[in-house]
Amino acid sequence: MKVWGYTRPLFVADDPSTDVDDLHELGVDHVIVEHGHRSIEERSRLLDLTQRGDHLVVTSLERLAPRLVDLVHALIALNDRGVVLRCEDLPDLDASSEPAVELLDALSGYASRIVSHTTKDGLRAASKPVGRPPRLDAAGIAMVHELRNVGRSVPHIARVLQVSNTTVYRALGEDSPSR
Repeated sequence: MKVWGYTRPLFVADDPSTDVDDLHELGVDHVIVEHGHRSIEERSRLLDLTQRGDHLVVTSLERLAPRLVDLVHALIALNDRGVVLRCEDLPDLDASSEPAVELLDALSGYASRIVSHTTKDGLRAASKPVGRPPRLDAAGIAMVHELRNVGRSVPHIARVLQVSNTTVYRALGEDSPSR
């Protein structure tokens, strides 16, 4: 029986070297590292190397497969080969057992984490800030402070700058009064 480890980058800039160290600390003899965050070539090679009774250790399900369909195919292939999967972030998961509820619960969490990683990867690639653009730039914020220092009211400043009272309070660093 051999204890195998497998990891891959979760997104373009991810470095799986920490994951490799974690796998060695978990007693893994052989670690296979995928080099592309969407690739599964090395995992296919790993499946060819494993034998009945071997163990495959991953730190998380998203390290095993980039998409849910790939994960299902990997789980079926591991089960067919008689390889035992151990996932460190789901210690109670027994991928070779029949209870589908446990597996489906794990898969739903897996799917949401993959979407999160994919979204973050896309945002990094686009180099765009996240969220709504601010209504006031640095000059606008300076104008808010200047008008407030000369005694203007928040509603007056909001009308002049064509923003909400809340935006003015936020620029001043004050809490808006509750209604």
